[in-house]
Amino acid sequence: MFSELIKKSFAQYLNDIVTDRLQTALEAESEKQKSEKILEDLEKQSPPPANTKVNPKIVTTQEELDAFRIIPSDWMFKN
Repeated sequence: MFSELIKKSFAQYLNDIVTDRLQTALEAESEKQKSEKILEDLEKQSPPPANTKVNPKIVTTQEELDAFRIIPSDWMFKN
């Protein structure tokens, strides 16, 4: 009787471990899909045309625009 209880509890323990790992994998995949969607949305957004003059003293370089797109994706992977 005691050995049956031990077998059942061990099987339940293993089941819980496998379930936890599967949930973690599914959550990671979901986060990856969310971050890919955000990156696609950011890529669809284009910067204003270069000849648009909102403030002629401020010049935004392509490197700054690229960094602007990278930073939100980094935040997604840290959370």
